[in-house]
Amino acid sequence: MQLSRSLSRHLMLCTVTCTLIAGCDNDESSAENVLAENQTLWTTFEDGSYEYDIYKSSFTPYINDFHATVVDGDLISSEPIYPEDTTDRLADPRGALTMDELFETVRDAQANDTVHEVTYNADYGFPESISIDPIVGAIDDEYSYSINNFQPLEPALAQLLKQQKHWQDADISAYTMELNISCFCSLGGIVNVVIEEGEAVSGQYVAEDRALNAEELGSFPATVQQLFATAEQALRADELTVEMAYDEDLGYPTEVKMSLGPDVQDGPASYYIRNLTPAGSE
Repeated sequence: MQLSRSLSRHLMLCTVTCTLIAGCDNDESSAENVLAENQTLWTTFEDGSYEYDIYKSSFTPYINDFHATVVDGDLISSEPIYPEDTTDRLADPRGALTMDELFETVRDAQANDTVHEVTYNADYGFPESISIDPIVGAIDDEYSYSINNFQPLEPALAQLLKQQKHWQDADISAYTMELNISCFCSLGGIVNVVIEEGEAVSGQYVAEDRALNAEELGSFPATVQQLFATAEQALRADELTVEMAYDEDLGYPTEVKMSLGPDVQDGPASYYIRNLTPAGSE
């Protein structure tokens, strides 16, 4: 009986010891499993369209806080959240990290045993905050990332942002266009607009065969970029019905139809662009 009790105690001690020894490996394995599970969750959405703010806290001279926009899985813009800071410091030329790059950052840090803490978004699985200490005991080498204001984009808004990038990539700052304004207003009808260096410099109101004054020219979206901004504001406010069409070659909006609903006659203006001609292409 005594031998049996001693054997039992010995077996129990061996079991506890093995569990404690395995625990160190299990911590690493558990972290890797959590990473894999959340990355699998993210893959259900990674080809989607969304925007987010990413902040990096580190001891570097760069600005690392960006507002990022992703459409159909591609990062289409990465803008400093506080652009006024760029007067004193340079924005990190790499721009915002994508979600895939954040996952790789976590994976590399886990492999090097330098991850201090990681949390994942419960709905989408992306890393919501990452804290890394590359050299334990060293000073000023720590850095961290945090993701805020993650927002999936509605299809119409995603399409607008994609077409806006298309237009911006065309790099056309000087052009002429016919802008047809449909509204219950004094300037309803066609305005021939001249744009130089991205600014409307003159407009000819066809119905009265006269030039617009500066106040009139500033009373409506007279450039492609202003029209994009007007449509984006309407889509984000989600108070209007907005229908849009785009030029296949350059991406600018050929139609921006805005209304308060099918039964409301007197509503916001709608805009139609025709005969947009880049300078020097006549």
